[in-house]
Amino acid sequence: RVNATPIHDHEGKRVAGLAVLTDVTEARRAEALLQKSEKHYRMMFEANPHPMWVYDMQTLAFLAVNDAAIHHYGYTRDQFLQMTIKDIRPPDDVALLMESITEAEKGYFVQPRLWRHCKKDGTIIDVEITSHAFDFAGRRARLVLAHDMTMHQQAVKQLQQQSETLQTIFDHIPAMVNLFDADGQIQLVNREWERVLGWSLEEARGQDVLGQCYPDPDTWRRVQDFLQQASGEWDDFKIRTHDGRIIDTAWANIRLSDGSAIGIGRDITAHKRTEE
Repeated sequence: RVNATPIHDHEGKRVAGLAVLTDVTEARRAEALLQKSEKHYRMMFEANPHPMWVYDMQTLAFLAVNDAAIHHYGYTRDQFLQMTIKDIRPPDDVALLMESITEAEKGYFVQPRLWRHCKKDGTIIDVEITSHAFDFAGRRARLVLAHDMTMHQQAVKQLQQQSETLQTIFDHIPAMVNLFDADGQIQLVNREWERVLGWSLEEARGQDVLGQCYPDPDTWRRVQDFLQQASGEWDDFKIRTHDGRIIDTAWANIRLSDGSAIGIGRDITAHKRTEE
């Protein structure tokens, strides 16, 4: 870069000139790298498959949105730029949003958090929001990435409901149920098992419950073979309960893919006495 200054004599005539040469190679290179970096990050913003936007931390107005946000939420770019981030929240969530913004002003990065958002058609979706502060054309702003978790949350809810249903059946089925792992250690028992045999799950885990139930060596070996086969067929066994009573039971065992086995048993003492 050249800066030239004319030199005049006492009569005002230009007699010479002063030229200052400044090497701006590094400055130009740095400017080019900055422009390239800005272009790179803008492409990452625009092409990101997840909705992203920039909002003004003071007014909460949208300053920029990517194509994924436009497609996912249903608003046009112009509509977004006339809205604030409060406009995509259910009314009941705005107060919580304002509290979160106050907290966000204290730090650069905000940990991911689950929120409810409203699409243009009124659909409520669950989104995980990640954001960080930065300067946007001289304005204090936050860059936000939204990950739609609606399907995931629905799947989690369905699994919880299924688990609750299975747990209810497990606890109330009128039959003894136990689960032994692949090493032969008891892992689960239901309420009927505890009621009939007299041990709690905690007590059963702390001792050789099979040895307690089948003190006769021959019977114990037959039980071990029966558990290993886990054919699903029924067989009868006499069991000693926690209080020392001997009862008649019928059992069937099923092997699971991880090597564990589920046992289902019935107290048939009354039935046996009737037969006698």
